[in-house]
Amino acid sequence: MRKGLFFIVILFLAPLILIPGCAASTPTGTSSTSTTVTSVTRPKLENIRLVGTIGPLSIPLAYMSQQNSLASISQKTSLAIWANPTQLQAIISGGQGDFVALPTNSAAIFYNRGVPLQLLDCSIWNILYLITPDSGIRSFGDLKGKRIVVPYQGAIPDAMFRSVCQRQGINPDKDIELSYAADPIQASQLLLAGQEKYVLLSEPSATSVILKGKNSGLSFIRALKKSCSSADPFGCFNVKTTV
Repeated sequence: MRKGLFFIVILFLAPLILIPGCAASTPTGTSSTSTTVTSVTRPKLENIRLVGTIGPLSIPLAYMSQQNSLASISQKTSLAIWANPTQLQAIISGGQGDFVALPTNSAAIFYNRGVPLQLLDCSIWNILYLITPDSGIRSFGDLKGKRIVVPYQGAIPDAMFRSVCQRQGINPDKDIELSYAADPIQASQLLLAGQEKYVLLSEPSATSVILKGKNSGLSFIRALKKSCSSADPFGCFNVKTTV
């Protein structure tokens, strides 16, 4: 599945950024004909902390950090990467980031628990694929009876894959066997070791496993690949309905 993985950038409320500069007031008793206004320059923040995950969304964040793109308001722009839900929870619960990239379902869970998050942006990119050495997979019907490895049970990849299966008339609980991996790294290792043949991966894990397979004499492809459009985010899996 290509067009499907949802990420949002969450803004932790930062009052210091919102405090406006104030002009100097005219002292009581001075002449109104000669008023001097002194502009007040807000001091720069010491550090704006960006937090991303392993994937394309962190590329612009890394650029902002390296180029210090926020130099006009902050002395430093730092970037931290979370690799699993446990790290993400520690970062958000501990208030260790000012701008954090995470899946929408995770953000909703944190928000409903009372974490003061604010939605800044939501991106949909072509980054989710079914990787396999089987070139015979040309439709969802070809997946019947197959075991598909999906990272992060209950997260966005799992939810999206199940949704697309249902739209294609496939019951994900009966027609195929879903096997869950702890993360994309484990899923990739199962594919490279030949223990599994069908794995759902997002970028950059998808490209990484294809290149590693090539170096080891293995040939992996992106199955069910099809051009997508904004009107049909499930188009990569040949879904004919729109969302």
